Amino acid sequence: MTAGFALDSRIGSKHLVTSLKALGLPVSLELLDFGDAAFLGNGPTGPVMVGIELKNLNDLLSSARSGRLVGRQLPGMLDDYELCWLFVEGEYRPNPETGRLQVKRRKWVDLHEGHRGWMYREVDSFLTTLEVILGVRIQQTTSSGHTAMCMANLYRWWQKDWADHHAHEAYDESRRPGQLVSMTAPTLCHEVAIKLPGVGYRKAQRVAKTFGTTRKMVNAARKDWLAIEGIGRVIAERIDKELGEP
Repeated sequence: MTAGFALDSRIGSKHLVTSLKALGLPVSLELLDFGDAAFLGNGPTGPVMVGIELKNLNDLLSSARSGRLVGRQLPGMLDDYELCWLFVEGEYRPNPETGRLQVKRRKWVDLHEGHRGWMYREVDSFLTTLEVILGVRIQQTTSSGHTAMCMANLYRWWQKDWADHHAHEAYDESRRPGQLVSMTAPTLCHEVAIKLPGVGYRKAQRVAKTFGTTRKMVNAARKDWLAIEGIGRVIAERIDKELGEP
């Protein structure tokens, strides 16, 4: 991935290019394995990879029902990126009388997918599960322009040096239940592994834990790579090609 703000070149997100460039972002179109956008940010101990998945409301409901989002897309993102955001685009609310999910058209109407409607609480609970259990941060937006603005704000926040964030300083850190990102500095082996094809941040953690040093990693046989969770034959072959087969 090149420096700057990488936007997936497929149809789901590339329509944002013009809006993001107008907001001053250094956008490049790339083919991402997972997610619709990605960039490097400044974490407390060094660079962190941030990934964004964009869904309009209909896409979210369809992928939730099929299991595609939690079965493939988000696990892939959680492997590739240290921090993940899910942007949900669209205006929706609960029906004040029935609690059914409504969307804004000329007026508020109940949303039906096929012959089945949705309760607002189903969608709200689903997003809460992603946020609390999987650690995926949720950003709700109302339009394409709103989405672009929030992506630009997120990118700029992560471009600041960690020490330059001051809005939280009145907060008693001893009450904090958990860290936003890992406070442990990555090893050299981890940092090198991240750059290998098909590995990503989380697989790189397993690689570094398995091999311990960069030298052992570079000299490892293919069977040693295949023993690592998430490294299959295709990824192992790509790694061999990148490092130079022995």
